[in-house]
Amino acid sequence: MIWIILKKYGFKNKKVNSIFNKRKGKRNFNLFLEDYTINPYMGCSFDCVYCYINGSKYAKKTNSYYVKSNACDLVYNKLKKLARNHERAFLNFGSAYDPYMEIEKELELTREILKIFLRFKYPVHIITKSDLILRDTDILKKLNDAAVLPDDLKGLKSKVCVTFSFSTVDDDLASLVEPNAPLPSQRLKAMNTLAKKGFHVGVALMPILPILMMIWKVLKILLKYLGKIMLPI
Repeated sequence: MIWIILKKYGFKNKKVNSIFNKRKGKRNFNLFLEDYTINPYMGCSFDCVYCYINGSKYAKKTNSYYVKSNACDLVYNKLKKLARNHERAFLNFGSAYDPYMEIEKELELTREILKIFLRFKYPVHIITKSDLILRDTDILKKLNDAAVLPDDLKGLKSKVCVTFSFSTVDDDLASLVEPNAPLPSQRLKAMNTLAKKGFHVGVALMPILPILMMIWKVLKILLKYLGKIMLPI
């Protein structure tokens, strides 16, 4: 039962009118590629101490998390409409929450939405702190093969892009500032796995917390690691 899963992880159901946010202005090729960001959860239970999400317009309270109960229907109807109008778009998961929070292990909402992306052949950029994304490599592989890119992104080699977010690569420090998120060491292993499977994988080093993270040390470790697994830097 869904309500049992929600209660177990401290979430509530919430019905909404839309979960799509359209990009304003021109595409920023140096940052995110999205035409639309999609947020099927409200609030993020990773609850990183530096994050702006909990307590903001995206989640009014720091201890209240919601699942948008009609998310799959909204995604299906929106992508059906876009496809009918021949509008290709790059979609983004993870702008105001993490798509692979702990609840996702049992609820599988992100996985169900990825299946809808695959049905309508829409590419995706996923931003996460979690190695749980490895669970969905079967769907992501099919999507990477089948998705249709917007005309101005035809040069991309991968139709599934994954960005792992880091504020530090020190597991002990991360356990203090990112108490509910998978450890950086787990993310690095997941990056390696996804890169070997042919996905376009990158790093978002944010926020920059110089006093806590010794930024040059972190950069040195990350650059060394990216070089080992042959990711573009």
